[in-house]
Amino acid sequence: MPATLTFHFRPRGPGRFAVGGFLTLWLGGWAAGEVFALFTLSRLLREWTGAGPMDMSVGKAAAVTAFLLLWVSLWTLGGVMAIREWLRCFWADERLVVTDDVLTLHTRLGPFVRRQRIGVGQIRRCAVRSGHQQPSALVAELENRVIELTRLGTAGEREQAAAALNAAFALDPAAPADPVATDLPQPLTARLPRQWQELEAAFCDAPLLVPTLRIRRRQTAVTALITLLLLALLGLLGRSALADPSLWPVVAFLALPALGCGWGTVWLLLGRRELRLERHQLVVQRRFGRSVREVAQLDALELVESTDSDGDRWYKLQGLRSEGKPLTLESAIRDPADPRALGHWLQQRTQIPYRDAIPSEGEREEQRAAALLELKQRLGETGRAGSWMLKLVERIETDKKRPPAPPA
Repeated sequence: MPATLTFHFRPRGPGRFAVGGFLTLWLGGWAAGEVFALFTLSRLLREWTGAGPMDMSVGKAAAVTAFLLLWVSLWTLGGVMAIREWLRCFWADERLVVTDDVLTLHTRLGPFVRRQRIGVGQIRRCAVRSGHQQPSALVAELENRVIELTRLGTAGEREQAAAALNAAFALDPAAPADPVATDLPQPLTARLPRQWQELEAAFCDAPLLVPTLRIRRRQTAVTALITLLLLALLGLLGRSALADPSLWPVVAFLALPALGCGWGTVWLLLGRRELRLERHQLVVQRRFGRSVREVAQLDALELVESTDSDGDRWYKLQGLRSEGKPLTLESAIRDPADPRALGHWLQQRTQIPYRDAIPSEGEREEQRAAALLELKQRLGETGRAGSWMLKLVERIETDKKRPPAPPA
């Protein structure tokens, strides 16, 4: 492997100018709304602190302040995300540098720079994974996860980088980059995704598979913080509503998300869904405090694919039972790696049947051919206009199949 190997990726393609132009116009309106909201909020805060005269009742001022705080928070978040996408269109670059058996990803987004280091020994393969509506991504496949390296540059640049990295790391690139779009047999990668954790519980004879406790604690802390903020606003409005009854509808409206976040915090703290790993059976159960309720007994596993309204592919690992609908155990968008790995892992631990129902590339071609044939039949039955369109489609197909003319 060379002492230093570097790849540089920048935004490419004319489409980024259309997206960037739209975001430029949108951000102009966003900035005007942000300035107006912050000016109004600062004036209200000055009135609350006694630095200026109060132009409205205390109750109405509290209601307006609470609404503006919530609105400004969401509006600012939307603006930050839009600015991030604008920077990705015009002011971004990503560099991959390999030195001393370490792959370093340097990501620049505007004036901000972030570095991520990956040990070469952790990488099983580098590949380009295709996207339905987004550009394909250059990824590094590790033992227990997939890290996206870049979507910048051209597709050819990402393909060349993947081939060069595999060659430099002496990795096997024989398996296709998209394990879904292939007829080749796939290795049974039985690994436990990082969002799951196995526990040997003293109160249970069989081991349990539960959501990772570390991630669960972080979710609990975030939800608890949001709950405390909502309760503080609710207490402020409730106190003002005692003097101004017109604020009670606002209090009731704010109480719904506060109760929802509060229940979510309690569930994350005391409750969870567990998978009890028994031989030839997988038992789904719910735990809340010391109470445990059995939900279903699964006899088989199946990995399925579906497409949402945006055309994105979703992959679900489902548990099949003798009675009732299948239960979703794991889901992922655009990448079936985690649901597939969990399915193989559960199959090895419980010895229950597992079926990968994701169609291969050959099956997809057959489905597209069948859909095209059905479309042709419908066009032929719609009269003269349909017959003319059918002839046009067949002519286009013939032109595509015709070999190119040799150069003169």
